[in-house]
Amino acid sequence: MSIRRLQNTYVGAADLPASRRFYEDLLGLEPKFVDGERWVQYDAGGTNFALGAPEECPRGARGAVAVFEVERLDDQASRLQAAAVEVLERRDMGTHGRLITVVDPAGNHIQLFERATPPRECSLRARRQPLSSPLWGGVRGGGRPG
Repeated sequence: MSIRRLQNTYVGAADLPASRRFYEDLLGLEPKFVDGERWVQYDAGGTNFALGAPEECPRGARGAVAVFEVERLDDQASRLQAAAVEVLERRDMGTHGRLITVVDPAGNHIQLFERATPPRECSLRARRQPLSSPLWGGVRGGGRPG
């Protein structure tokens, strides 16, 4: 298995606003990404550290969760399962990527994360289509596509 890097470490926070005050006001961390009341990510000296609402944490996790960025997540999951490691959760996070949750021999929840492939650029021809073209669903007058 090829680990690209430690992508993130996070802790669960039942009271996200109180946890944010602690990490931001008392420890001086500045948010670099916020997803409402679900997730706050910080740059902690070149490493990501985050707070996750309970619904963002693996069921049964206690303490910190390490997230390792990998390539070919499906291959990694198959390799772990072949070694009798249960994949507890598979999660598609849309444009962010996908992850799986497993438990190490000591009972710690860890996650393997594969970054989403960035969308390919549109061809120059497609970018020059008028807003009334079928590419935009027939929207006219500069409105947003439905």
